[in-house]
Amino acid sequence: DASMAWALMLILTREFMVTSVRLLAAKDGVGVAASFAGKLKTVMQMVSIIYMLTLLQVLDMPFLAAIPGLAKWGGYFGMLCIWISVIATVVSGIQYVWELRHYFKES
Repeated sequence: DASMAWALMLILTREFMVTSVRLLAAKDGVGVAASFAGKLKTVMQMVSIIYMLTLLQVLDMPFLAAIPGLAKWGGYFGMLCIWISVIATVVSGIQYVWELRHYFKES
C-alpha cells in the first residue's frame, strides 16, 4: 500500500532530521526536551506496533480469525493508530525545526 510507504518515509525523515538538529544543539551544550507531540508520537508508534503484531497473531488462530469482521475492523483500528502516530510525527518534527531553526542557518 502506497500510503504505508508514505507513512514510513515521513517517520524516518522526521527521526533523522530531529536527531541531526539535536546533535547540533548538543554540540553547543543545549539540551532539547521532548514536546508533548513527540511523546505522543512515541507512545502511538509503540501502541501501533504492538497492536498490529498482536492482531497478526490473533488472526493466525483459526478460532479467533473466524470472528466476523475481526480482520477488517481490527485492521482499520491499526491503521488509525498508525496515522495518529504519523500526524504526531509531522507535528513534532515541525515543532523541533521551528524551535531550533537557528541551527539550520548556522550550518
